[in-house]
Amino acid sequence: MNPVEPELNLESINASQMEAVPETPDPKTAGEENAIAQDHKRAEVESYRQDTKERKKYARNIFILTCLWVIGVYVLLLLQGFRYHDFRLSDSIVLAAIGSTTANIVGVFLIVTRYFFPKKIK
Repeated sequence: MNPVEPELNLESINASQMEAVPETPDPKTAGEENAIAQDHKRAEVESYRQDTKERKKYARNIFILTCLWVIGVYVLLLLQGFRYHDFRLSDSIVLAAIGSTTANIVGVFLIVTRYFFPKKIK
């Protein structure tokens, strides 16, 4: 069984029958555009709120980690300085602990600062 093909007559279409598209949107379209723009702005604000909340959480955690790290090195230095229970470390280990702690604290500070205050692209 052969399907019947509809006959197309493209010559019957002319430019005078087509309506011109207006430059300004109709009220319904304008309302939809405004609603979409408002939804987009709300989503951006919610994203900023979430970013701020997460940044505060991670800043607190990194601050605690840094404090614990410094306290650990301080305790190490106290044990070394007062020779508590005959605790001794070589000078190179003590210098490495102090140097690496300083470098890590500065590095973490720079990373966190750059994350919290990124350069704005205009």
